[in-house]
Amino acid sequence: MIGWAAVTGNVSAVGIALFLLIFLWTPPHFWALALYRSDDYRRAGVPMLPVVVGPRETKRQIYRDLTRDAASAVSAAEALLEEMVRHPDYAEGVKAWMQKRAAQWSG
Repeated sequence: MIGWAAVTGNVSAVGIALFLLIFLWTPPHFWALALYRSDDYRRAGVPMLPVVVGPRETKRQIYRDLTRDAASAVSAAEALLEEMVRHPDYAEGVKAWMQKRAAQWSG
């Protein structure tokens, strides 16, 4: 949301939707990583979800959250497209910012 506000100069539904998308995506992402390293977490005594409830329940919760996140992604994309149609300067502002950063990084 901070990046969106920095580029566009305001906080809109699109910035909030993008923030929520990342916020909601984070737990299933970390749980998937924790499944991969659950033995390490168990040995270290770190109570990650796969250690506490087991791999089957962790996978169920990942699936549940990713299903919810897919619906959120569709809503965020819809909000973004609506804003870009109503305010084409958003797209131009993002493009100009990216070009400015690319010039700074390359030279």
